[in-house]
Amino acid sequence: MKNNNKKIVVQLARREYYADRKRYMILTGAVAFAVMALFCVFSFAVGKIDMDMLREARERGVVSNTTLERATEEQYEKIKKLPYIKDVGRYVRFGDTVEARCAVVDDIAWEKIKKPAFTDVHGNYPQEEMEIMLPVATLEALGISEPRTGMEISMPVVFNDKGKGVQYYDFILSGYYTEYIATLQYGSPDAYFCQAFVDAVCGDEDLDLTLYLRQNDRVKGGMVERSLYQDIEMR
Repeated sequence: MKNNNKKIVVQLARREYYADRKRYMILTGAVAFAVMALFCVFSFAVGKIDMDMLREARERGVVSNTTLERATEEQYEKIKKLPYIKDVGRYVRFGDTVEARCAVVDDIAWEKIKKPAFTDVHGNYPQEEMEIMLPVATLEALGISEPRTGMEISMPVVFNDKGKGVQYYDFILSGYYTEYIATLQYGSPDAYFCQAFVDAVCGDEDLDLTLYLRQNDRVKGGMVERSLYQDIEMR
């Protein structure tokens, strides 16, 4: 004799579902809360790491991982070809001015290594011989509270070559930026000049070249350091 209990089974299943619905809702809510909590924890952790990296970069004034001082052109050409180095920027310091170091950098050093460590960057990096880009600290020391690009600024340059002494020039402000450099530890911020100006005033003078290196993100710093000593001949 057939026992057709399908309707009874459906009815019992429906009643059991409604009876346990509150428990299912609590379990679902607990799982959702756990997932959200983990997401928030990881988000805060990643945000904290990013903020620490940004703060350190601003205090140093660069986002590079490694610096090679008194570098040669041969070293520069070899480092550019290394697979574990992502960017190589050139930096040359040739003197000092009011609350800043006089420097010239190439496009990579400015766009990828220096500029990301600053805020409120106005204007452009100097392109003409008598253009200059200054940090806010220098502008304030000169008594300029409301700078504008294109304004004329007269300021001294103390050259590293003591034979040149101190000389005054009339510059055109091509840009300015806000810096957060820890000056006691990393020195003064940089006043940026055009390469044409350095060529004109320094001539054939042998200026110290500093290289800023950004490594490949997939390579650890210790490995990069060891590899650099193996691949690049040091003086």
